[in-house]
Amino acid sequence: MLNTAQKQAVNCEAKNILCLAGAGTGKSYCMISRIIRLIDEQKADTSSILALTFTNATACEMRERYRRMHKEQETPLFCTFHSFCYSLISSNHEVARYLGYYKETPQIADDIALRKIHAICRQQCGTKISDDKLNGKQNTIRKSK
Repeated sequence: MLNTAQKQAVNCEAKNILCLAGAGTGKSYCMISRIIRLIDEQKADTSSILALTFTNATACEMRERYRRMHKEQETPLFCTFHSFCYSLISSNHEVARYLGYYKETPQIADDIALRKIHAICRQQCGTKISDDKLNGKQNTIRKSK
């Protein structure tokens, strides 16, 4: 069930909207409801719809939720900001040239390359920092007693 603000976003006639709200407030449900309305009521082409998120998990979850709610063969593009931009740079040479920086497609480090980078950083910095801390998985805030 959509609240008043969500209904306003779903039924808004603006071509582009920004759905900005805190965690667990129904952004994904709201966005999917809007996409389904655009497809069903306004006959929007699924290939003209782009839903950008911050995490791969959210993009995958939204794609699957859309497919469960709307049994359409074609699915709009649900992806992260990073993956969308990377696909533009790697597949569209005109965009890459326009940016003026990319002479070739940038490489994305896999897990093995990332471990090597971490090892080099540890060696050059002379530190024994853990992988969890390097990956931002370890809380660095210490509680005072």
